[in-house]
Amino acid sequence: NDAEAKMLLDSLTPPAGGGGIVPSSTTSKALLERIKRNYEEDAFRQMTTQMKGWVEQQFARSDPRAHARFHVELGKELLAHGFTTEAEAEFHHAAAVDPSSAAPLTALAAALAEDYDALGDAREARAQAEASLRIRESAEAYLVLARLDLRENRMEAAAQNINRALQLEPGNPAGQD
Repeated sequence: NDAEAKMLLDSLTPPAGGGGIVPSSTTSKALLERIKRNYEEDAFRQMTTQMKGWVEQQFARSDPRAHARFHVELGKELLAHGFTTEAEAEFHHAAAVDPSSAAPLTALAAALAEDYDALGDAREARAQAEASLRIRESAEAYLVLARLDLRENRMEAAAQNINRALQLEPGNPAGQD
């Protein structure tokens, strides 16, 4: 049932009346280019663990802000690809690396707010957004709170949070929307 294997077998079989099997250079190239189609979870997890170790060694000598920024960006990338649990772990790690930064908490709050529909509980998202605001006010954190307020049908609180976001960033497109 393997089309590639059949194609390889056909390429090795001599035409009618020909001699024995004569491998060509294209056949040996095809053997090298064969794609492995099975996914091995253990091998993947081992590779990611090794990569994380390497990244941590690289950032061990850098400043905490750069280290946290890396994990926030990685978390956002993971979130964009649907790896919510892994993204949240990156945001938590970033917050631990640089507790003075509001960005990891804001990103975590936004990720948790996205999960609100599935989980039906916005308490953790709201707590992370508020913790972020205690460190530093940001339009993004206020907008997370506003989205949560809208989902909970708290229009007045949503309007207040949107106004606070627009005071900080008048040109913020999400706030204007």
